[in-house]
Amino acid sequence: ILRIGASSLRIMRSILYLALEGSAYFYRYTDDFLISVADWLYQVSKHLQIARSSGQSEEYIQDIVNERDKLLKRYQLLIKIQEEYDEMEKRIEEALIPRVEEDAAADAADSPPVESAAAAEEGEVASESNEEICCICRDALSKKRSVALDVCKHSLHQTCAVQLFENRSK
Repeated sequence: ILRIGASSLRIMRSILYLALEGSAYFYRYTDDFLISVADWLYQVSKHLQIARSSGQSEEYIQDIVNERDKLLKRYQLLIKIQEEYDEMEKRIEEALIPRVEEDAAADAADSPPVESAAAAEEGEVASESNEEICCICRDALSKKRSVALDVCKHSLHQTCAVQLFENRSK
C-alpha cells in the first residue's frame, strides 16, 4: 500500500509557492502532481482488487479503501486549487487591466504626437496628413495592427501596447 504523508504536503506547499511565481510553473507542477495522484489511485485500486480476490482480511481491505479515499480527496483538492487559482488570476487581471490602461492613457496624454522618430530627432512638426502615429514608438500606424485607447483616443501599435502593459504590470 502506498502511504502519502509529509512529503506530499511539502509538494503541495511547493505548488502553492509556485503559484505566486507564475501560472506556467503552477500548472506544470500541479498537472504533474495530478498525474502522480492518478497513478497512485490506479495502483491502490489494483491492490484493492488483489486484496479482495485473494481473501485478505476486512481490516486490510479497509486500510486500502481509506488510502484510496485520501488520494481521491487529494486529487479533488488539487483540482479545487487550480480552479481557485484560475479565479484569482481572472480577478487580478480584471482589477489590473483598467489601471494599466489608465496609466497608458496618462502617459500618452503627456507626450505630444510626433510623426516619426526621425522627425522627432530633427525637431520637425507633424505633417498635416491624416497619417496616424504610434504614441509610444512614434512610427506610422497600420490600420490592421493598431489599437486606440478609449479614454484619450491615442493610437498605438498592438505590439507597443502589449509591451507597455507587460512592463506596467511588473
